Amino acid sequence: LKGLEGECSSFLWRMLHDLLPCKQRTYRLRLPNVVDDICSICNTTDTKTHALAECSQSKPIFDWLLSKLQKLTLDLTAEKVLLLDFSLRQPLPHNELPLVWLTSHTLMKLWNFRQEKKRYHLYQVRADIEAKIYLLRK
Repeated sequence: LKGLEGECSSFLWRMLHDLLPCKQRTYRLRLPNVVDDICSICNTTDTKTHALAECSQSKPIFDWLLSKLQKLTLDLTAEKVLLLDFSLRQPLPHNELPLVWLTSHTLMKLWNFRQEKKRYHLYQVRADIEAKIYLLRK
């Protein structure tokens, strides 16, 4: 999409093509220092969907994102969000960029915190997203 930063485009491309290095993927590729495919936070298989939407640490933030997106879309599920499959109530071309922008920034923030092995909370992610929106409005 025109108007989406390169870092977000790159993250979304890797996410959509299942190239994010979640533990399941790195274990399957037999990378060194990867002994299993279990999430270190909640002890379940660490897939892309788990890391971004189902993990006990990611779920509150993903649910917040989903609640915001559901105001503009029909029958939105976690799977549809992770595929950027938005069925807009009002199919106007100017609605697509804000939905993808909000999704990409939120998911990228979740992924970066997870990769850095940092604890994170909804208020941290919301504050960062709201600060970026404020700058864009200026």
